[in-house]
Amino acid sequence: MAPDGSGTAELSLRPLVEPVTAVDAATTCGEIDRSFRNRWTFSSIIVLPAGPGTGPGLVSRSRFLATMAGHRGYGRLQWQNRAIGELASWDAPTLRLSASLAEAVLLVEDSPEGYGDLLVVDDRGAPVGIVRPVRVMQALADRAVRQAATDPLTGVASRPHLLGQLASRLADVGTGTGAVVVAYVDLDRLKAVNDLLGHTWGDTLLRSVVKRIRTRLVASDVIGRLGGDEFAVVRSVPPHDAADAERLGLELGEELRLAVGAADARLPSGVHSRASVGIAVDTSGETSADALLHAADQAMYCAKSAGGDCTRLAGQAAHRPSSWAEDHRLEVVYQPIVDLATKTLVAVEALLRQRNVDGGLDGPVAALDEAQRAGMALDLDRWVLDRACRDMAAWQAELGPAAPDAVHVNLAADSLANANLVSAVLDTIDATGLPRNHVRLELSERAGVTDLEEAIDRLEEIARNGVRIALDDLGASLDTLRVLDRLPIDALKIDRSVVVGAGSETLVDTAMLTLLVTLARRLDLELVGEGVELAADESTLLTAGVHLMQGFRYSHPIPAQDLVNLLAPKPVPSPRPPSEPSTHASPAEQPAALLGTQQHP
Repeated sequence: MAPDGSGTAELSLRPLVEPVTAVDAATTCGEIDRSFRNRWTFSSIIVLPAGPGTGPGLVSRSRFLATMAGHRGYGRLQWQNRAIGELASWDAPTLRLSASLAEAVLLVEDSPEGYGDLLVVDDRGAPVGIVRPVRVMQALADRAVRQAATDPLTGVASRPHLLGQLASRLADVGTGTGAVVVAYVDLDRLKAVNDLLGHTWGDTLLRSVVKRIRTRLVASDVIGRLGGDEFAVVRSVPPHDAADAERLGLELGEELRLAVGAADARLPSGVHSRASVGIAVDTSGETSADALLHAADQAMYCAKSAGGDCTRLAGQAAHRPSSWAEDHRLEVVYQPIVDLATKTLVAVEALLRQRNVDGGLDGPVAALDEAQRAGMALDLDRWVLDRACRDMAAWQAELGPAAPDAVHVNLAADSLANANLVSAVLDTIDATGLPRNHVRLELSERAGVTDLEEAIDRLEEIARNGVRIALDDLGASLDTLRVLDRLPIDALKIDRSVVVGAGSETLVDTAMLTLLVTLARRLDLELVGEGVELAADESTLLTAGVHLMQGFRYSHPIPAQDLVNLLAPKPVPSPRPPSEPSTHASPAEQPAALLGTQQHP
C-alpha cells in the first residue's frame, strides 16, 4: 500500500529480471557468435567491466548477429578475432534491482536506443540480469487491468468488475444453471465515524468490514465495493437449491449483517457500524446486472427505512411512492406567484415539505436525498406532480376564473436523466384530467449543465406536448446561462441572491439582473423574481422591469385548501348599524388584502 493511502502499490522489478550469461570483455566475437547461433537464446548478454572504475556493458543478440553478418557476409571475417568489448554498449540503460516498475517504464521510454533491453545491477553495481521492454509493458498493462478491477482502498472488486461478474453469472442462469443472489450492504455509521474521528478511521473501518465479510463467504462468491460505504456480494446458487434461492439469499444477508455488526478488537470503541442489507434474486437469467443490483439497492433502502441493522428481500418490502411519501410524512404546499402590475395571483409553485415530530414543516433536502439513494427520484417527482395537478384541477372546478393559471412543479436532476421521463410526466398529468398547458416544470437547481444538455431531447418532447418549462435559480451560478438558448423554456426564475445583491448595488448582481431582464426580453420569456421578502426586494425588481414575483412578502407556502380560502370571492358584508363597531380582517384574509383582487384580467 502506498504511504498516501491510495492503494497504488508499485510493482517490484524483481519478477521481471531474467538471468543471462556474463562474459569477459576480452572474449572474442567469434566465440560469442558460435554461442548465440548454437546454444544461447538470450535477447542480450552482459559484458563484464573492462577495468576498474567502469560498469558492465550489454550486447544485443539481434544487433550482434547483424554486425557479424556484415555487408555481403564479410562481417564475421572482420570481427571474429576482435574482443566483444568493442561491440558492447557501455552506456546501456541500467536499473537497480530495487527499482520499481514505474522507473523501468520511464527508462524504456527515454532509452536513446529505442526499446532495447535494460541492464539490471545490484546495490553494489554488480550485474544480475536484464529486463526486456516487452515484459515491462506487459506488467504495466497487467497492473492497469488489476487496478480497474479492484477497489484500491479495500482490495475487493470495483463496481465495473462486480457488474461484469454479475452479468456472467446471470448468463449462466439463462442456460438453466441455478440462480443468482445479490446482497447489497450499506453501513449505517460510516459518516458518523468520519465526522467524529476522521476519514483515516473511516477507511480503517471499511477495511475491517471487508475482512469480517470475507469470513462469511464461500470461494465462488464475489464481493465488490460500489462506492462510499456500500458493498455488494454476488453468490451463485446451484440448480438443486434454486427453489430455495430467496431463503438462501436472506440467510446470506443475515450472515453479512452479523459480520458487519461484530466487534473488531483492533478498533476503538467508536469505530464500528451496523449494516442495512438488501437482497435480490434472479432465477430466470433474463434480468440485467444493473437491474438486479438496483433491485437489491431498493431492498437495502427499505431495510434502512425500517431502522437499519436488518435485511429485506426485494419485492417483499418495496414501497410505492404514495406509501413511501406517507411513511416519510411528506406534504405538498403551494407558494403564490403574483403579478404586481395587475395585483393578481397568476400561478403557484408546488413545494415538497416534510412534517417533523413537533408538527412543523421542514425543507425537503433529506427526503430528496433518500429518494435519490433509493432510485426513486422520478417516482417522488411523479407523486408531487400528481398531487399538484389534482389540486390544480380542483381549484379550477371550485374557483373558476379566480384559480391560478399554472402550477409549477420541480424536477430532480436524477429525473432528467431517466429514460422514462417523457412518458412519466405526460401520463401523470393526463391521469388527473388537467390540461397540460396549466403545468410548468421547473428544472432543478441541482441539475448541472451536463444534466441539462443530456436531457434536451426529452425536454423538447415534453414541451412539444404542451407542458411549459422554466429554468429555476438563474444567477445562483453562471453555468446554466451557457445552455439557456438551447432549452425549450418559456420562463426564467431569478435567484434571491441576485435580487438582494442588486438591491445592495453589488456590481455583479446588478449586472446579472440587468442581463437576465435583457435575455428574457430578447428570448420572449416570462421572468419571475424569487425570494421577495422586503419592500426593497420588490422595488429592485420593479425598477428592473420584473413584475412577476414570489416570496414571503406575499405569502408563505400554504396547503391547497388555504389557497382556496385565499382566492375565493369574499361576500360583500351587510351595512352595519351605526352603533356596531367595525372589525379588522382576520389573519386568513390578510394575504388576500395584500394581493388585492384575485380575478384575472
